[in-house]
Order: sequence, then structure tokens, then C-alpha cells
Amino acid sequence: MRKAEEMRVSLTEFNRAADGDARAQLQSCLRVSRWVDGLSARRPFSSVEEALELAHTIAHPLTEEEIDERSPVTLGSATVTTPTRPKQPTRDESRAG
Repeated sequence: MRKAEEMRVSLTEFNRAADGDARAQLQSCLRVSRWVDGLSARRPFSSVEEALELAHTIAHPLTEEEIDERSPVTLGSATVTTPTRPKQPTRDESRAG
């Protein structure tokens, strides 16, 4: 498997990639099977915007288990943001508030 920084591909390359290669590219962004499956199944995309909109839609909401297992990576200038659980205040922080 190639490193994430080596996985930058054009939309055309992504659309034409073999399923396994496309899935590896998606997993380098977010290791959530439901998200990878949903995006991979919807190829080909007509625009980067279409792909990013669907990526955002599928990612929201992620389950607590998916958030625990995810491994996001930024590829190029496109970043798929995912929700994170709010930080629980420590005992000392709770008393200070």
C-alpha cells in the first residue's frame, strides 16, 4: 500500500481506479467502512465538489465506534472534516467552572 502523500490522484484517475485502489485511497482519508463503501459505490463523480459533498453527507453523523476507529489524513488541499467527541472536562476543570 502506498503512503497517503503518494495517493494524490486526479478525479479522473480516482473514477477510473480499480475498486481496491479507490478504496485504499478513500481509507487513507477516513478509515470508516461505511464511508468508504458509500463513496466507492457512487463513482464516477462528475466533479470534486460532488465527491466532497457526498463524503460530508455520508460522514455525518459518524457513530461513536466509527469516531474511535477513524484515522483521518489530509490529501492535498481537500480535507474531509469529521465530528469529534467533545473533550470531557477533568475533575479540576469541572470544579473551576
